[in-house]
Amino acid sequence: MIRSIAAAVTALVLSSAAALPEEASVDIEALDQRLADIMEARNVVGASVAIMDADSIIFARGYGHADREAGITATADTPFRAGSVSKLFTALAAVRLAEAGAIDLDAPLRSVAPDIAFTNRFESEHPVRLVHLLEHTAGWDDIQPQEYRSFPEGTRLVDGLADNPRSRTARWAPGLYASYSNSGAAAIGRVIEIATGSPFETAVQDLVLAPLGLESASFDQDSPERRIASYANADERAQFVRIWASPAGALSIGARDLAEVGRVLLAGGDGFVGAQSVARMENGETGRAAQAGIPHYGLGLYHWRAANGEWIGHGGAIDRAQAELFYDRASGLGYALMVNTGGRGMAEMRIALREALGGPRAEPQAEADWQMPDGVAGIYRSINPRQEMFRAITDLMQAERVWQCGNELCVATGFGGEPRRYTSMGDGRYFIADQPHRRLFLIPDDAGGHELVYSDGESWKRSSWLRMGGPVAMWIATALAIVAGLVTLLVWAAGRLFGQFKNSHRWRVWLWPSLSIAALAVGAGAFFALSSGDVLANLAGPSPLGRTFQLATFVFGPLALIGIWASFRASDVRLFARLQAGLTSALLALCWSWMAVYGWAGLTPWSYTPVVSG
Repeated sequence: MIRSIAAAVTALVLSSAAALPEEASVDIEALDQRLADIMEARNVVGASVAIMDADSIIFARGYGHADREAGITATADTPFRAGSVSKLFTALAAVRLAEAGAIDLDAPLRSVAPDIAFTNRFESEHPVRLVHLLEHTAGWDDIQPQEYRSFPEGTRLVDGLADNPRSRTARWAPGLYASYSNSGAAAIGRVIEIATGSPFETAVQDLVLAPLGLESASFDQDSPERRIASYANADERAQFVRIWASPAGALSIGARDLAEVGRVLLAGGDGFVGAQSVARMENGETGRAAQAGIPHYGLGLYHWRAANGEWIGHGGAIDRAQAELFYDRASGLGYALMVNTGGRGMAEMRIALREALGGPRAEPQAEADWQMPDGVAGIYRSINPRQEMFRAITDLMQAERVWQCGNELCVATGFGGEPRRYTSMGDGRYFIADQPHRRLFLIPDDAGGHELVYSDGESWKRSSWLRMGGPVAMWIATALAIVAGLVTLLVWAAGRLFGQFKNSHRWRVWLWPSLSIAALAVGAGAFFALSSGDVLANLAGPSPLGRTFQLATFVFGPLALIGIWASFRASDVRLFARLQAGLTSALLALCWSWMAVYGWAGLTPWSYTPVVSG
């Protein structure tokens, strides 16, 4: 069945040569030397690079070792792990099926793949559609820590999708905001399986890899030759992780073959997919930001505005390996870059490639006599965090303050951050004068106000100073009360040792708040322990540390409530001691209630149901 679909796609696609810019002049020899120098300076074990235009691969080379221990030299055709670049291939397979009429990208997921469990309280009016999964606008949390663990050989896509459906919870009406989620690509992979009647790995081979002649490419993770080496640093080999979400990140491929995909896209599809499909892949249509004309994530491709070009493509990382495919339509050039070592080497090689290949970019023009629109000044909170678990932290520490400073819009993160000064371009578009690629957009919201949207898709909505500043003041007051209480207890304990306070029963009012403070301290310690070292290993499932965090965050609130009760009941204790212990208990209970609103009371950090506050 799948081969007939692939043949139908090929028959339907009309080859159309896109109008391409005149080829830019590139000093390949100098670029090659610069890349080699970065490799040496940053102790990169192995890398592979290819450069393409719409007609051909114009440069391809490997550097260092693909597998140092096995003595395998890196070449332009040596497979490297590509991580999330896999999503581009999954999108290409879906687009080809859509062109053949085998799937409808606007179809609701539940009608196409009823075996995928997910929660969407908006489903009756705003169902999760296939296009939402491709554009990351389904509102789902990203896959959660336990889903990042290494899965056994032979794990099927349906098995992985059944592992933790709680992460697939729509946090807002699908199609409203973009939030990167690996689960979306995995769900599309399952749709491809249903449409073709084949496992995803076979389907993508027949729909994409084989027709394009990508001999180095595979989504296979179980064959020994596909357990590809990567390195945490120059001295430490990284562990190979077999992921369950193959469509989101299992691809391994050589740089030359990856660049061939970029060449096809630069050429407007080149008969593989239609030119209209390429244009659709490059430009999102769902989500408030996309509908306001802000370029970010399309179907398996996203825009990356940089100092040296407007790049379209996709990047990825897995097991410390890093990969990306990007092209610049202004210059008509692009590159595939694959690095098997963590660290700064990848970023510096990217800069070298973009400086050499990027085309001319129109400089933004400042709007004269700009005045900030009414209702924009104020404080903003994040709308679309990638993982809902961290919304509590972003609300507490990363509010955005907005005000007018002269003829510019000033934005600062947190309550003491340095302002970033944006110049208006008109129509709600802003740029930083000495970094014109950094953009900010103001778009209208449903309440008649505005939302802030950054070029990377982060969205922020206006909030109140009480909502954002109140919790900060609450935690500061609690910390001061704890310190004061501990000092009081130390003085009391020292006095008892020297025969003072013999008839004092202060312990009766301080026992419970002390236990609450101890539980909070244990929970904080467990959180920092979980966050240090190998985070994914620490959170791969229930562990002693994880259970300690869960228990501590659950009990410190009830202990504080008992402390409030005890401070009222202990009539034989001096009033000051009762008031101090009662106030400390009340503040602890208030902090616990705030945590409960965000789902942090008794949180299981390895797997949780996203709780949206506000």
